[in-house]
Amino acid sequence: MVHVRTAGHDDCVALRRTIRQHNRDDRSRVFADTTMLELSPAQRVLLAETLRDIANVAAGAMVFGQFLTERPFSPSLGVLGMAVWICLVVSAIAVAGRRGP
Repeated sequence: MVHVRTAGHDDCVALRRTIRQHNRDDRSRVFADTTMLELSPAQRVLLAETLRDIANVAAGAMVFGQFLTERPFSPSLGVLGMAVWICLVVSAIAVAGRRGP
């Protein structure tokens, strides 16, 4: 008679743990090869100012620009314009507030 060993619970857990560790190692190798963009303080200030300018243009176009057309005011477009403005201003603050290395 031939005895076939079936995988028990402990074997399955060990196999899953090995697979997870292998996947983590692959991800860390991929991200280890990438580089982060390091900006100088002057570049961060310039980027923050540009983001604020883009935020103002976006809000102006989506909120105040609606009053220049013959179409009725769209509240959803106004809310979208304000949301874009908030996201860009918060991004500008985050970029400007980051300290250099």
